[in-house]
Amino acid sequence: MLNLLEGGNTMHKVKKGFYVGAFLAGSLGHWIIWAITTALSIAYPEKRPILQMLMMPASWLTILSAVVAFILIYKMWAAIQGMGARTSAGKALGFMFIPFFNLYWAFQVYWGWTKDYNRIPERDDVELPSMPEGIGLAVCVLPLVSMFLVIAGFIVAGWKSFSEGAAGNVGLQASMLITLVNTILMAVLFAKICDGINALVDAGLEPQMPQYALPREGAKTSGMAIASLVLGVCGFCTAGLAAIAGLILGIVGLNAIKKSEGWLKGTGFAIAGIAVSGTALLIIPIMTAIMIPAIYRARSHAMNAVAMNNARQLCLATIMYCDENDGRFPPADSWPDVLAPYFGNNSTLLTSPFDRDAGRAWAMNAQLNGRTIHEIRQPNEIVLIFECRFGSPPAGGPELLPEKPRGRRGYVIGFADGHVESVRPERLDELIWIP
Repeated sequence: MLNLLEGGNTMHKVKKGFYVGAFLAGSLGHWIIWAITTALSIAYPEKRPILQMLMMPASWLTILSAVVAFILIYKMWAAIQGMGARTSAGKALGFMFIPFFNLYWAFQVYWGWTKDYNRIPERDDVELPSMPEGIGLAVCVLPLVSMFLVIAGFIVAGWKSFSEGAAGNVGLQASMLITLVNTILMAVLFAKICDGINALVDAGLEPQMPQYALPREGAKTSGMAIASLVLGVCGFCTAGLAAIAGLILGIVGLNAIKKSEGWLKGTGFAIAGIAVSGTALLIIPIMTAIMIPAIYRARSHAMNAVAMNNARQLCLATIMYCDENDGRFPPADSWPDVLAPYFGNNSTLLTSPFDRDAGRAWAMNAQLNGRTIHEIRQPNEIVLIFECRFGSPPAGGPELLPEKPRGRRGYVIGFADGHVESVRPERLDELIWIP
């Protein structure tokens, strides 16, 4: 590795297998988990909220690949200092943590590095392997294309529609395929970068970084550098708060080591702390964006289950009333009061779990007024209780239905035989209202 990470200028070879392997393990692991959960979400849509919770370990794998990439960024730029490098190693790494600006800076970090490296043989008259400038440009462009497809999906479909249909959204799937291609290209580029650094070592070219003095005998490891790494790791458990302190301490510690004239060491800890802290600050919003829709769906499914249970109990109360009144349905205009003794003090049955304070959320099919249950030949197809607009009359027909379903699965409808269904808007025409 680069000995300058511990304060010196001597450059050692890097282990290509570690960087490429760790990056692929994190990135491909995330992609595989996404592909599996997406396929299962399409096959079992009712399990989608639970399946999306599995994206959490995928996020941790993304963190692994990001940390490895950030550390390599520092090392690859440190390797060509004094050889025409357009920026310093610290600047190359630090600017990657600036939101939005890093979309531009990535071009300087990857594409720029390949161009600066390829000029070294002409400048120093040495033989070095050529760096693939095309791949360096591609790994900067492809993430922008992937991001554009996702944003376009939000704009075209809207947040709710996009999140509901994410598993089958063509734009999102295309984005993930582009991400897979970019991951493979990044691995190829990282392998070439490692080969390039090792070639510099074989050629005897040393980076010119006089600002880092060799550590003296008895030099102490910077406490701020160690604290930076610890706080960076803690940042993933504190929603990024600890990572802010970790990033600051890492930068301050790195600067202190630089000015200590060799009495402090621990540059590697400081750089790792900056990389981990910066990764936490970048990844936390992504993890939040992944988890919020999943939590929203889980909450919506839970409330839909409560609404269906309420409708089921109202249907049961109606059937019990029919059994005690010669099979006759309760009066349509006063059924909530008539059925009150059958559901006791549980007045929340008449409200909606989506808005408890809005009042009665259910209406009875007015066509059943004065009818008996024995007259109905197909009670499993006749609407009995249904969700209605707040403030609607206690009985009526499909004109009382809300403009949009309150739940994600559709309108909650209770039938004359006591069973309950969630009916999609496109299936409303299939309902039978007149016995």
